[in-house]
Amino acid sequence: MSINVLTAQFQSALAPLMEQFVQEKQACGYRYRAGSQELARFDHFLTGEVLPQRALPRSITQKWLAKKPHESAETQQHRITIVRQFARYMCRLGYPADVPDRSLAAKSGASFPPRILTHAEIQQLLHAVDQLTPTAHAPLRHLIMPEIFRLLYGCGFRVSEVLNLRVDDVDLDRGILTVRDAKFGKDRLVPPALPLVRRLQKYNAGFGSRASDAFFFPSRNGSSWRLGTVYCLYRELLLRCGIPHAGRGKGPRVHDLRHNSESRIIPSAALVVLDSGCQGAPCVGSGA
Repeated sequence: MSINVLTAQFQSALAPLMEQFVQEKQACGYRYRAGSQELARFDHFLTGEVLPQRALPRSITQKWLAKKPHESAETQQHRITIVRQFARYMCRLGYPADVPDRSLAAKSGASFPPRILTHAEIQQLLHAVDQLTPTAHAPLRHLIMPEIFRLLYGCGFRVSEVLNLRVDDVDLDRGILTVRDAKFGKDRLVPPALPLVRRLQKYNAGFGSRASDAFFFPSRNGSSWRLGTVYCLYRELLLRCGIPHAGRGKGPRVHDLRHNSESRIIPSAALVVLDSGCQGAPCVGSGA
């Protein structure tokens, strides 16, 4: 079932409370898109149940929150969290509601400990990405990917956050990148190291004047790069570097570069790595 909460309204007996709950979340600064979508699914479920007026009994919540076939423990936990928050909101307003326990979620059998690359491996990886050449399908990748991977390692970005940066989000005069609609629907400011800012200035200069809403790292047709493309390229770079990959969920994963950034304060030697290969402004006009 696909529900667009931007146009659809809640329709169950708890619809007014759900609308107020979402409004409160948004008033606190949360965009609450994923939460609203999950709440809309819960609302659709409630329309088929015999529900006391403005009450949320345990029999209803447990029926909804039971683990679905092929559902991951993480997905079930997300559903539990949304219902818990809404039920607590109801209780705060004086309505009877069962607040489900977090322990309802099935135990997750999979864990994803990050594979932290060594400094030597990072040097190999960045050297390999600097050696990329353009292709027919990705004529700008040799200019874009060195900067993307340095941001992932140097600033701890999530891959999607880098790919979704717009020109207006990158203030290279102040050296501040604005990540919009990040985790929990919040915006945040990221100050890259000065050598990385200089690289980005030289990269950006090659494009000339661009629209403020253009992607800072555009694909061939001007849209954003796909996550899968970056993931596949990362696997290719690991192979070139001779860095073994232990298989699905074991890594090294491209997301682990974020943990590389979080695991230590990057020493001055690493800043040299971030700045290596900077040869001046690339020529990336409209015909590139």
